Order: sequence, then C-alpha cells, then structure tokens
Amino acid sequence: RRNCAYIPTVSPGYNDLAVRPEANQIPLSRSLFGQAPGSFFNTAVTSARTLVDSSASNVLMVNSFNEFHEDSQIEPTTGESTSTPFNLTYGLSYHGYGTLYLDILRSATRDI
Repeated sequence: RRNCAYIPTVSPGYNDLAVRPEANQIPLSRSLFGQAPGSFFNTAVTSARTLVDSSASNVLMVNSFNEFHEDSQIEPTTGESTSTPFNLTYGLSYHGYGTLYLDILRSATRDI
C-alpha cells in the first residue's frame, strides 16, 4: 500500500454506435449472456462492493449516470423492447427498465 485510497467503478453497459459509428466499438451488453436485463450491472455492483475502501468513505463510483447517447444511463426509462437497427445494437436487446438500475444500486449498497 502506498497510502492511496481505492474507489471501484461500475458501469451499467455501454454503446456509443449512435454517436460514434466510425469507431465501430462493440457494445457492452447490459445483460450477462442468457440472463435478465440489469444482470451485468448487478454483478458489477455486487463485486465492486467487496472492493470499497473505508479510508475513502466506502465510495463506489457509477460511471455515466445519465449518458443516454452512450447507453450508460441508470436513470429510469420507459419504452418498447428492441434489438434493431442492427448497425446500432449488434442485436443486443434494449428495454424500458423503469427504476431497475436504481433499485439494483440501492439494494446492493444499502449497508456500506
């Protein structure tokens, strides 16, 4: 240790194809393969919880709270499920998830 606090960071997913198509980045799915929407974020938060540093006030950083254009938001949404157009989704499913991501964060961090 070098007397440096550690702050773990989590993200709900990422897809910047709509704003940076020339980069052709493969999206980071919000769901682990074959699992429910939010499973990636739930796993990330649960794992990061074990890494919080009491010398940094147990801070856990959520990367990109409301970056809708990069699909990294956790703010509530509504809407129909879709996986099109393929050039923007790579076939990943997108859902109106209500307060799911806030609920995951609240539940996983309640006691830290």
